[in-house]
Amino acid sequence: NKASTRGDGRNGGWQTGAVSVALTCSDLLSGCSTTRYRLDTDASSTISYGSWLTYSSAVSFNSDGNWALDFNSTDVAGNVGDINTHFVLLDRVAPSTSGSGDNNTWRSSVSVTLSCSDSNSGCSSTKYRVDSSSGSSVSYGSWTTYSGAISFPIDGNWALDFNSTDVAGNIETTNTRFVLVDATLPSTAWDGNNGSWQNFNADISLSCSSSLSPCSSTAYRLDSDGSTAVSYGAWQTYSSAFTVSSDGNWVVDFNSTNAAGNVETTNTRYVLIERVKPTTRWNGFDGTWLTSVASISLTCSDANSGCSTTKYRVDSNSASGISYGSWQTYSSAVSFVSDGNFAIDFNSTDSAGNIGDTNTHFVLVDTNKPSTRWDGQGGVWGSSYSITLTCSDVTSGCSFTKYRIDTGATSSISYGAWNTYSSALSFASDGNYAIDFNSSDVAGNVGDVNTHFVLVDSSLPTVSITNSVFSTRDTSFVLTFSGSDVNGSIAKYWVSQDSVLWIDNGTNTSYLFA
Repeated sequence: NKASTRGDGRNGGWQTGAVSVALTCSDLLSGCSTTRYRLDTDASSTISYGSWLTYSSAVSFNSDGNWALDFNSTDVAGNVGDINTHFVLLDRVAPSTSGSGDNNTWRSSVSVTLSCSDSNSGCSSTKYRVDSSSGSSVSYGSWTTYSGAISFPIDGNWALDFNSTDVAGNIETTNTRFVLVDATLPSTAWDGNNGSWQNFNADISLSCSSSLSPCSSTAYRLDSDGSTAVSYGAWQTYSSAFTVSSDGNWVVDFNSTNAAGNVETTNTRYVLIERVKPTTRWNGFDGTWLTSVASISLTCSDANSGCSTTKYRVDSNSASGISYGSWQTYSSAVSFVSDGNFAIDFNSTDSAGNIGDTNTHFVLVDTNKPSTRWDGQGGVWGSSYSITLTCSDVTSGCSFTKYRIDTGATSSISYGAWNTYSSALSFASDGNYAIDFNSSDVAGNVGDVNTHFVLVDSSLPTVSITNSVFSTRDTSFVLTFSGSDVNGSIAKYWVSQDSVLWIDNGTNTSYLFA
């Protein structure tokens, strides 16, 4: 009968400590002579035996691996026992578990996959537990056996503990990872005026805020077209306040990104700058006299922001001196109904706040005709006349005076041409002359035509005595006579006894000498 040999260790079961295998031979008759063994030199599942050795004491296994051990015995009779093979599985190294993603790094969404690795016995199970508090404090839930990816759908700062156990029973030291979830977009504030015109540089500061993960970067881009059309430049990383200094309608786009990678929806703002003053024009005639009511319209023009208001003030003194009233907002045409010389000031303000230069113009209104007087005696006979014409006008002043003279010396009228008056008019020839005259003022008002008559008679009248007897010695004597004149009638008779003292006899054609 063959000798039999047994080993006292576990055959094929993984162990976590050093293994010592004692071999024991048994033989019922002749007794055991020797026991031999040979060891696997390859720690993997592949077997590569070494040479046979004579057993003398327990065989030790100190290295992790999957070791094959062959052994048998020979009895004194020389019977060789069957070869026995035992497998010594030694694993003293704990498994290792890795998690996908970054530790303690903000992300907008996180799903963690756990992966166990073990070089010898292999992984048996993986467990994890999740923090139930989204804040910085940690409050763990219960341990759960891992079966698939762990999702973190809610924003917060979450702790995740996990470890694995291998087949040999080695338990990994617990790993702790912090899962930072922030799916909320950051927001960026600016300190500019959006869509409001201004007349100064725009110094724009951008400020990012994020509820959980910190802000990572802020970017902006500027419109390069100052009109209402938009032509963007390249995106730039914001580092400090930037200035928009040119007049125009500028668009600014900006957004921020936080540490979780969330990109804010782009904000669009409008920077409106204008430093050019508006201009205001009027429809009047500066310094030109008008003969009717003046209605003055004011029109503002502005190249960029547009006109906001137009104001005016009117002189309350109709003379050449100026006494302004208060400023008023222009809404409709300004009427000047009174005669006079009025100053009007006006300017406009645009939507950016630029105040235009004050314009001063003069509204001259004269609706009254000038008058013309003469220094003659109408309808009174004279031996000659020198006629002076004088114009008067209380507002715009006289411009010129004209006249025309009757060319016929009789009572019928035949006018000559109109002439501009410059000096006194002389009438030396006998006759009955009509003279028309009027004046025009500076405003163009034409005065009423005046008609007067100049009667000139330089010829002496004749007187004839009508008495038939001139010589008498009566105590009284009545002288009778009659007179005639080529141009008119006798106005008065004068009688003298001694050619020294003349007596006014009126129109009587007789005189009593007593």
